[in-house]
Amino acid sequence: MKIKGRLNKIGFDFEQGKHYITLVIDDANIEEVNKLTNRTLICEIKELAKAKTISQNRYYWELVTKIANEIGSTKDEVYEQMLKDYGTPIAEVKAEVATNLTGSDIHYVLSKRGRKYNYYLVVKGISLMTSKEMTVFIEQAINEAKELGIDTDPPGEWERLKTLWDSR
Repeated sequence: MKIKGRLNKIGFDFEQGKHYITLVIDDANIEEVNKLTNRTLICEIKELAKAKTISQNRYYWELVTKIANEIGSTKDEVYEQMLKDYGTPIAEVKAEVATNLTGSDIHYVLSKRGRKYNYYLVVKGISLMTSKEMTVFIEQAINEAKELGIDTDPPGEWERLKTLWDSR
């Protein structure tokens, strides 16, 4: 179960000699949480990653449109190729038969001991990327555009945008 919330309080229980934490949680199914009372749990607490911004999304698609126009392709084809080249892997699927994976999957065939397997490397689409992942992805799009001689933005604009996105 994943729960989104804020770390509210850290304390120490002198009787038990152990630390405790208090979380203020959002949108939790309290009945499910109550079932876990007094059970030993494994908890992972990490900072919530910042979601990509609308301006990052807009800037990326502007770059992809310029690249697609330059190479005589579609935006979707450029996007798919960039995901294959630079995307963040989220799963690797091995199958002996064809699977129904579509979209941003990268397919390769591996022969092991004379037996062929289909492998699919599934990567995050931009709708799932964090702000940081999107910044790295945009940098790759900028590099692709520059290699094609496409003007990406005035000097210093990219650094200004990265600073703006990183501060949110």
